[in-house]
Formats: sequence, C-alpha cells, structure tokens
Amino acid sequence: MALIEKIVNLSLDERNYANVVNININEVLEMTFAYTTNINFTEKQKEDRLGLYDLLVSSGLWEKIYIKLCESREFEYIDTCVHEMINETYKYRDSILGILDAVNTDYSNLVLDAEGIQAKLADPDNLTLLKDVVTKLG
Repeated sequence: MALIEKIVNLSLDERNYANVVNININEVLEMTFAYTTNINFTEKQKEDRLGLYDLLVSSGLWEKIYIKLCESREFEYIDTCVHEMINETYKYRDSILGILDAVNTDYSNLVLDAEGIQAKLADPDNLTLLKDVVTKLG
C-alpha cells in the first residue's frame, strides 16, 4: 500500500493531475527501489529521476525486473491500483465535496491575503507611499 501511495503522490502535480509519462517513470523507479534490495542507488542518483529512469531502461535492467514482476503479477496489481487511485482522486476533485474543499482552501488563502494587505495598509509608511502613487496617477 505504501508503494502504491508513493507512486500516486509522486505522479500527481499541484493541480492533482497525473500525466501518463510521470506515472510510468514513477512506477519504474519506485518498483525498482522496492524490489531490488541487492542493488544500491546513491542519493545523488535518486535525485536525478529522469537520468536514473533512462539508465534503468536503456541498460535492460528494468526489462528483467519487469519480467519478474509480471510473472508474479505484482506489476499488474500495482499498476492497476495506481490508476484506480488516480481515477478516484479525479472523481473526488470533480465531486461537489471536492469542489467545496477547493473553494474553502481558496477562501482561506484569500482571507490570509486580505489580512496581510490590511496590515500593510495600516502601516503609516505604506499608507504614505500609497497616497503618493495615487496622487501621481492623477
């Protein structure tokens, strides 16, 4: 479950959208990390996710891992769960509850922004600057 959640979380962008390429890259990398305990990757290698993905695929190592995962049906199960979780995320995001949550979050951010603006306008130095700008604009 942790592996599936990690792949999903890495694949979703800030708008909760997951493109197929990101899903594939994250599945390859995270399944490789999870199922190859005898292969060590440095933190620097793990930081360059695209470079590491290219290395795994071009070397043929991923193909060998993939074959083993398919034999045990692990790949199919994980891939199916990842796509189902992403689809459920889309369903929630597009549901009335998801929309209300998004509006609530936006409203909370707006209140914080408004309070910040109010605090800045209350500062006499900022008020003087604002008056000068308005005067110059006519």
